Amino acid sequence: MKELQELYLINNTLTGVIPEEIGGLDKLVALYMNRNKLIGPLPRVFKLKSLTALSLNKNALTGMIPGELFTANIKSIDLSDNHFQGSIPPAIGRSLNLTYLNVANNNLSGSIPSTICKLRFLEFLDLSNNHLQGPLPKCLGELSKSLQVLHLKCLNLSRNNLNGKIPSSIGNAKGLESLDLSSNRLNGEIPQQLTMLIFLSKLNLSVNDLVGEIPQSGWFGKFDNTSFIGNLGLCGFPLTKKCKQVIRSPPPEREDSNFEYGQAYGRQRGVRLLSELGSVAGVGVWRKPGQAKGHQRGVRPLSLPGSIVGVGGVWNKPRQA
Repeated sequence: MKELQELYLINNTLTGVIPEEIGGLDKLVALYMNRNKLIGPLPRVFKLKSLTALSLNKNALTGMIPGELFTANIKSIDLSDNHFQGSIPPAIGRSLNLTYLNVANNNLSGSIPSTICKLRFLEFLDLSNNHLQGPLPKCLGELSKSLQVLHLKCLNLSRNNLNGKIPSSIGNAKGLESLDLSSNRLNGEIPQQLTMLIFLSKLNLSVNDLVGEIPQSGWFGKFDNTSFIGNLGLCGFPLTKKCKQVIRSPPPEREDSNFEYGQAYGRQRGVRLLSELGSVAGVGVWRKPGQAKGHQRGVRPLSLPGSIVGVGGVWNKPRQA
């Protein structure tokens, strides 16, 4: 029995708890006990280091998901349609080879652990219909750095209590085929980057608090209104609610702009006039005609009669006849 590698007990009428003896099957690679009537928590000794596939969905299992499940070798975990509660263990980040994770339809709470983004080969992630809350982890929006973006095919976080904005970097998950964020409390606008998901065949953003115009570029034109209904602030095709046209008027001219120009022009003309008269100072030296240059009777304010000190020297007023 200890040499057993695969155990399939699918769709039977098995009842009761999972025996702890299963935890002693060190060479077990695949365990399928889904679609039964199993109850109770998972055994604490559930440390199957060789296990690569575990399916216990559609039972009545309770308790918390033990962190010991997330070993380095596990590739597929399906615990959906049970009564598990508590939070998703941060230890999930240890399962670097995990490609499939389904814990939908349970009573899980708390936030999505950021360690989930260490799962570099994840293809299918379904956390729907739980009581998860808080914003989407920033690492989910940095798929180009965290997850192998061409691997992720399905992301379902619907029917939770998640809030905050949709990370625009989800648009980096180029291989994404199905995206369901419906029935949460997500807000803000739909990121334009989502239109770059050219393989996306299913999109559901309905029943949130999203606002603004639905992006019209890329592949968004193929989705009908069921992908967006239930967001009172959304507008534009394919919804019947039209977006308000915002007419942008040119910025008004400053009322004093002509006045400032006139002032500048007037100053320029004044300087030119004084320059033509030979003045760059603002003070003149006056003396009578015929008086020697060295004898000055005083300095007076600038006046046209007499002599004016300018750029070209002293200008004498011509004698009158």
